[in-house]
Amino acid sequence: MLGQGAGARLKSWTNGPVWRIGRRVLIWLVPIATVLYLAALAALYHWQRDIVFVRARWWHENARPSDFAERTIGEADGTHLRIWESGPPETGKATVVFFYGNAGTLSDFAGVGEELREEGYGVVLGSYRGYSRNPGEPSEQGLFADARAILGALPRGHGPVVVWGQSLGTGVAAQMAAEGRASGLILQSPYTRSSTSRRWSIRCSPCACSPGILSTHFPWPRRSGCRCSSFTARTIGPCRSGWASD
Repeated sequence: MLGQGAGARLKSWTNGPVWRIGRRVLIWLVPIATVLYLAALAALYHWQRDIVFVRARWWHENARPSDFAERTIGEADGTHLRIWESGPPETGKATVVFFYGNAGTLSDFAGVGEELREEGYGVVLGSYRGYSRNPGEPSEQGLFADARAILGALPRGHGPVVVWGQSLGTGVAAQMAAEGRASGLILQSPYTRSSTSRRWSIRCSPCACSPGILSTHFPWPRRSGCRCSSFTARTIGPCRSGWASD
């Protein structure tokens, strides 16, 4: 009798207005949620370069230091890059080439560059395609090509080359050093792996659990550095003022 009474009450409840409304809502909610989820995945895939390569607005760039000159470097694919550079270094001193990070500009390391210049070092402040008012769209191989072009266009008498990468630029700098294009390497605020960098940017997105969806991959700076024994690798924290010296 007790079981029959409970069954009757359950049948009465499932036939009631609340259950009928709930079923109708559920029937619509599941496909809508699925469509929104798939749309979010498609949007992240389509705009992944804008997520990985965050570019600053042109007005975020400060004025060029008076003792630096601006030069434009042309590449074989038609890309043109703006760089700021000082004169050649003093005898026995190195030329330091800077590769800034995401949302960076040519002026980010201008202060550090001026201090290095006063110490007798040569300084080149590099940029990338799609950044710093340069034409083109950034990509992993594109940024590597930009860095190679900058290093290949160093003036005569540049002396030893030290590449200094910050954040996104650490992957670029490490790759250049691994290719034997520099005799010194400085990594400022490096990332340990590209998926960590992506997840920091999209940790609340569906792709946070799907690292294979985003197709832009940079080399791990530490791993790239381990492949090359011809340069000195240093890792430093955020550069608050001045620059770290031995």
